[in-house]
Amino acid sequence: MEEPRTVSLSFQSNDLDGLKHTLAAKLEQGGCAAVICNTVDRSIEVFRRLCDNLQDTECLLFHARTLQMWRRERETQVLGKFGKDGTRPKRAVLVATQVVEQSLDLDFDLMVSEIAPVDLLLQRSGRLHRHPRQRPEGLETPEFIVLCDAERGGPPPETFGKNIEHVYDRYILLRTWLALRERDQIEVPKEIEELIEFVYGLDAAPEEDGWTEALNDAKQKMDFERSESEKKACRLLVSKPKAPADLIEDFNDQLADDDDPNVHKDVRAATREGDPSITVAMLPEGESLTTNPRIPEVRKLLDRSVKISHRGLFHTILEEGEQPKEWKENAHLRYARLLRLDSANKGSIDSYSLHVDEALGVVITKGGGEE
Repeated sequence: MEEPRTVSLSFQSNDLDGLKHTLAAKLEQGGCAAVICNTVDRSIEVFRRLCDNLQDTECLLFHARTLQMWRRERETQVLGKFGKDGTRPKRAVLVATQVVEQSLDLDFDLMVSEIAPVDLLLQRSGRLHRHPRQRPEGLETPEFIVLCDAERGGPPPETFGKNIEHVYDRYILLRTWLALRERDQIEVPKEIEELIEFVYGLDAAPEEDGWTEALNDAKQKMDFERSESEKKACRLLVSKPKAPADLIEDFNDQLADDDDPNVHKDVRAATREGDPSITVAMLPEGESLTTNPRIPEVRKLLDRSVKISHRGLFHTILEEGEQPKEWKENAHLRYARLLRLDSANKGSIDSYSLHVDEALGVVITKGGGEE
């Protein structure tokens, strides 16, 4: 049973200069903060800015678009600094994506997050003051800062940001903003059910300042997209088999290769939504492939692999990426693609450039500018 507590709630814009000043002030006497971003590209941007501007502050970046071997190392490092029994730095900021929502027992003195659906914000806030410990001066009580370019009163924002609304439904974000914008604290767990019910239920919303029209438009778009997904999934319904074993066999035939990036999106919809991803193994300069990769080499290639779900790049890699013939008979590599890196750990495909960096992960640029 979660102990009752009060989480202080405040808001500020997505402006990175404002964020760096807030963190510098809040961590003046020390402390460990988390900044949660909704996309990998945004997390890299935030991390770079904070590294350049926060003095005497250890900054770390944690997201999924990094080589498997480095991701394991980073997870161990993060747990070692911000876990229950970790050795906490005097002053540190972890910039991360949704990976911190997963089964990592992390504990921060302060949390900042881009706006997201209310249930995810509440889940993220669960990493605030998670364990009993002495907190730095000024951070004795849990404080949660939501980044959102919207006015706390008045009309709905025209957008929460293209990247954010690509990840989360605008309708849910609008109702989340309505649920939170007039609050300065949240009683946990007492108010959790109330907040979630307001966002996902049928509670009334303001009729002034264009809110009714904005909510109706956003809900129609959300309902249409979900209806389309349901139609795609329904196309996979299997007629009644002659024997139970037939059902298992038929369904497995359709889903066995769900990791295949070429699998039709209707089939993929039966198991998961969201952007598809493709595994790319990064081959350093000077290394070559064997004609029949054995387990040690396969492990090494998988350690140097990353899943790419970036929309434009995914399709480019799928259509033009190198697929060694040596991999086609290997269960672990048959759907992967190969990217050969140069001496600077960079590779390119079509108009995209990928830079593999241990601190930043895989940085994607297109036509000379970052994506």
